[in-house]
Amino acid sequence: MLPSSFDPFPLGIMSETARTGLESLPDEIRSHILTYLVAPPPSWNWQKNTLDIHLTHSPDLTSKPLKSLILVSKTWYRLVSPLLYSHLQLRLQTPTTQAEPLLLAPKINTITASFREWLFNDPGYPHDIRLPYRHVWQNAATDKAALWTATLNQQLSSLFTFLESPNNGSTSHAVQSLIVTATGELSNNDLDYIRDELHCLIATDAFWNVLFEKLDPARVTVLAPPSKLACLLGCSMNMLDAWAFPGMSMQLVSVWREPRPVEIADHCRSPSESDYDMMQPVELVMEPNEYGRPAFSSMVYIRPWTHMAVNEGSFLEAYSTYEYFHKNPPGILASVGRAFRLEMDMWSVSYKAVFPFGNHIGSPLDRITYKGNSSNVRKLYVKLAPDPDDTILDDPAQVGKADIADCWREVESAYRFLTDPALRGEPDFAQPGSARELEIFGFGDSSISSIRETVNGSLTTAGWQEVIENEWHSSRLTSCLRTSVNDEMDISRD
Repeated sequence: MLPSSFDPFPLGIMSETARTGLESLPDEIRSHILTYLVAPPPSWNWQKNTLDIHLTHSPDLTSKPLKSLILVSKTWYRLVSPLLYSHLQLRLQTPTTQAEPLLLAPKINTITASFREWLFNDPGYPHDIRLPYRHVWQNAATDKAALWTATLNQQLSSLFTFLESPNNGSTSHAVQSLIVTATGELSNNDLDYIRDELHCLIATDAFWNVLFEKLDPARVTVLAPPSKLACLLGCSMNMLDAWAFPGMSMQLVSVWREPRPVEIADHCRSPSESDYDMMQPVELVMEPNEYGRPAFSSMVYIRPWTHMAVNEGSFLEAYSTYEYFHKNPPGILASVGRAFRLEMDMWSVSYKAVFPFGNHIGSPLDRITYKGNSSNVRKLYVKLAPDPDDTILDDPAQVGKADIADCWREVESAYRFLTDPALRGEPDFAQPGSARELEIFGFGDSSISSIRETVNGSLTTAGWQEVIENEWHSSRLTSCLRTSVNDEMDISRD
C-alpha cells in the first residue's frame, strides 16, 4: 500500500501523445483496455511441485505493467488501483500480543452458544456421539486456540483496514481472488488436540463468516501446513505419521466459480434430511486417527464453488521409511473428499501430488467421482508423477533409501484404479445413461509412456474418446456434443 504522502508524478507533465491519445478516451474505455494487462496471480499456479509462501511472489516491477502505470498520472493511478488490488494475499502471521478479538467476538459468541446447545441439550443425536466432546469441553479457549483466534482477528482486521483506506484506491467490491497463507503446524495430535481443535474451528468459522460478509471473491486459495490447512477448511487432520512426509509440509486447496458447460449434465438437488444431519458439528473428528468431513460452516460450502484444486505436495521421502505403505499421509484430500456427499455445485475437481500412495487417493477420488457419485462432479483431472525434466529424483535428500520402482508402481496402480471400471465395481461408467457419472477425465502424465498406455487402454475399453490431447470424454458426452454440432449445422442450413 502506498503512503498517503506519496506523489507518483512530481513533474505533473504528460506527453502530448498521451493527452491526445489514450487520455482523450472515456474512463470506461480505458478501464476496459487495462483489463487486458491483468495476468493471473502467481497463486493460481496450483500445480507447482514445491509449495511454500513464495508461490505468491510476483516478478519485479519492470515486468508488471499495472504497477508501472500507477506512476504515469493521477488519473491512471485512479483507474489502475482497483485492478492492482483485485488479487489479494492474507498472511496469517502470529501476532506479538493477544488483544481481544473485537472483530470476531460477536460471531464466536453466537457459534459457541449454538455448539453448546447441540452438545448438551439436543436430544436428536445419540449420547455416545456427543460424549467425546462433552468430556473435553471447556468454556474458555485453550492457550493455543486463543492464539489462533488472535491471529485470525488481527490479520482480518488489517485486511479490512487496508481495503477501507482511501489511499490505495481499492474497495472490497473489487477483490476478485484471495489467497490465505499460513506457516507452522496448529496441532501435533497431543492429548488436548480435541479441546484445542473445537475452539480453533469455532474461531475459523467466525473468520470465514465475517470475511465473506465484506468480500465476495470468485476464487479463494488456502496454502498452509496440514493441520492448519485442515482447520481453515473446517475439518481435521491425522498428524501421527507426519514426520515421515516432509514433502507434504505445505499443501494447497483452491476453489473458484466458473459457468458449467451446457453439455455437462447437471443433477443438482436440494439437501435432504439425511444431508442436513451430516452437516451438524458431529462431523468434527473424534479420534486422532480418523478424518472428519468438513463441517457445514466450512469455506468449501460458504459459496457455490464449481471447481476445486488440491495439491498435497510430495510423498517421495516417505518411501524410505519401513513399511511405507502402512504410513498415514497427512493429506487434506481424505478430509475434503468427504465434502462431496453434500456439495451440490462442484462439478470439476483437480488433484496434484508427487508419487502419492494409491490407497491414499483412490478412495476419496473414487467417492467424489464414481462410487454412487452422489456428488455432482463431472470432470476429474489428476497429475501424480514428476515431469521428465524434474530434478526431484536427482536429489539424494528426497530420494533417500526409496526404491523408485515402488514409486512408479503406486502411480500406475492409482491410474489403473481411477480409469478401469472393473477395479472399482458399480457403477460401471462404460454404460451411458446413468443419472450421475463422470464425463471428463484429464491427466498430466501423458509424457510417461507406461501411464499413457494404462489410461488409453482402460478408457478405450470403457468406450471413452480422447477428444483433445490428454482429455477423455464419456460416450454420453461425446454423443451429446455430436448431437449439438448436428443441430447447429441444421440451423445454419435453414
